[in-house]
Amino acid sequence: MGFIDFAKTIRLVISDLNENRERESLIIAKETVAIARLRIQNQGEDSEGQQFDLYSQAVVPKFFYKGKSLNATAEEEVRTGEWLLSYETFREINNLRVDIKDFTFTGDMWRNVGVTSIDNKGAVVDISIGGQTTRAAELLGYHSDKYGNLLAPNESEVQFLRDSHLERVFNSINKYLTT
Repeated sequence: MGFIDFAKTIRLVISDLNENRERESLIIAKETVAIARLRIQNQGEDSEGQQFDLYSQAVVPKFFYKGKSLNATAEEEVRTGEWLLSYETFREINNLRVDIKDFTFTGDMWRNVGVTSIDNKGAVVDISIGGQTTRAAELLGYHSDKYGNLLAPNESEVQFLRDSHLERVFNSINKYLTT
């Protein structure tokens, strides 16, 4: 490949990277949410590797949980038996994890966490992630106030995101250099 052809190829690579900047930024944002969610739901850990405290064992009157069960069997358990119930026990009768805190009851919060805004400034794309519905934003805000930014990636996750991004950039470059 001569110098002129190489210069044309470099222009094509730059054009491709510029055209795909917003799409690539969206991929990174969505991957950030996905790996934070995976870490929290599978390991119950914050971005520093610390376990979240477990669900409350403090008992409250059962009427606090009335009508909030995920199934009829759990709802029947709420209506009968002991008058007091802890949130941990309420989760257990709803067949939910209590060995770690995963911030999941119905899954609604996690389903509605993702990209909330995109500001494409040309050479820079600013993307915000958070609750995409009012309820998800409220829950995420409440939990983040208490436990810190739940969506913050840890060091190995940042490295994974960086490596994934670089692989896609190199694939884009190679697409033009190998033709």
